[in-house]
Amino acid sequence: EMAQTLHGDTVMSGWVRKLPPPRKSKSRSCLRKRWLVLFESHHLAYYENNNMKSKLKEINLSECDKVSPNYKHTIIKDDEFAFGVHSRIEDRVFVFIPENQDQM
Repeated sequence: EMAQTLHGDTVMSGWVRKLPPPRKSKSRSCLRKRWLVLFESHHLAYYENNNMKSKLKEINLSECDKVSPNYKHTIIKDDEFAFGVHSRIEDRVFVFIPENQDQM
């Protein structure tokens, strides 16, 4: 389902599990299910659910140093695909594990 918002059309969207900041990333139980949306304006946003009413965070990709496919972390399984978005503004890596790799 495509949506249009302040950031223009949705390029892609899907369910992911999000890794919290490093100090909270102790076990797989810390992974949170989120609805992730990439907008044509080069913004990523994630929400509690796919009705997109409760935005938790927005990331402007033009303020990021890089996107790392195949991101590695101790709680990510070897056969899982994960990607990291390196934000220089927040000095943090946002890590997402798509539920369906074909969606991302």
